[in-house]
Amino acid sequence: MVARDFLPAFFKRLSVDGELLFVGSIAWCLVLAGAAKLMGFSLEIGAFLGGLTLAATSFRFQIGAKIKPLRNFFILIFFVVLGLEANFAHLSQLLLPTALCVLVVLILKPIIIMALIGSQGYRKRSGFLAGLYLSQISEFSLVLVAWGASVGHLNKDQVSLITLVAILSITISSLFISKDRKLYEKLRHPLSFLEREKVRKERIKVSPEYIDHVILIGCHRMGIDFWHALKENNIPFVVLDFDPKIIKNLEKEDVPCIFGDMGDPEILELLNLAKAKMVISTVADLHDNLELLEIVGKINPGLVTILTASQISEALKLYQQGANYVILPHLLGGHIVADLLEKHWQDLGKLNESRAAHIKELLERKELGYEG
Repeated sequence: MVARDFLPAFFKRLSVDGELLFVGSIAWCLVLAGAAKLMGFSLEIGAFLGGLTLAATSFRFQIGAKIKPLRNFFILIFFVVLGLEANFAHLSQLLLPTALCVLVVLILKPIIIMALIGSQGYRKRSGFLAGLYLSQISEFSLVLVAWGASVGHLNKDQVSLITLVAILSITISSLFISKDRKLYEKLRHPLSFLEREKVRKERIKVSPEYIDHVILIGCHRMGIDFWHALKENNIPFVVLDFDPKIIKNLEKEDVPCIFGDMGDPEILELLNLAKAKMVISTVADLHDNLELLEIVGKINPGLVTILTASQISEALKLYQQGANYVILPHLLGGHIVADLLEKHWQDLGKLNESRAAHIKELLERKELGYEG
């Protein structure tokens, strides 16, 4: 209630001056930390609640930018204090438990995450990447360790053990993440047991006899317009998307679709690239699009490719690799609005017609579950 009713008005007054906003946000967190201490909780809990309430305001980005230097300074101090609390005098005794804990974090934890994600119907690549990116002890665990040590629940050997596990797991997982695609290529077959049998059997609902069809990758935001255009012109097409809600909507419309990630080599093998006429990717991932161009060059060099990029440098790189056309959403949006102004400049009241049509389109998309 405070975050909803009091804070917005309070910080709106402070936002007229950056320094006031900075001091006010720090003061608010200190007040909550002190209040938590008086109620028998720790200062950390109060400060954490203060951060949560600030995150709920519309000024969170301004506050975050202002406190960034202070945050970095105290993070440095925190790690210095944590290092002083650690005791490596008995390092030889910690090697075995450290190794076991690191193996649990780097291997067992990702397998559990992959199994949970696979049980929800997601593909093994999605589970693999999620498990890989979470295969370390987070920095927040070090906060809990420091807290436990300060209240006497953890001794120095235990602090040393958890600190070593954190350092090793963060370092090794960072190396794994940098090689995520190569690792998946080597492990994708052994990891098949983590993917539900139903998912493997229902890989694709498109006839393998399709010839000269269009492959639409991503049916969210821009993808809806492509879908409607292809459908209205009776052009055979198949949709690839990794959002279960979108796939569900497409299935209701009897649209040929497959649930999967364009970065998954197994999925790309099922899209009949060799017989396709065009591929349209609305996914602005440079690496995935470059990989797609490489595969297209090997399987079907004459395939027309329309890709999406988020930056001009990425678009130029895709053009250099052979893309036929690269969509830059922000540039196209500017062109459309400019054309609209040019068209209605003599009678700006007609903009209301475009406004009504736009609102209608947005409401229709929202009803279909497309929020982007």
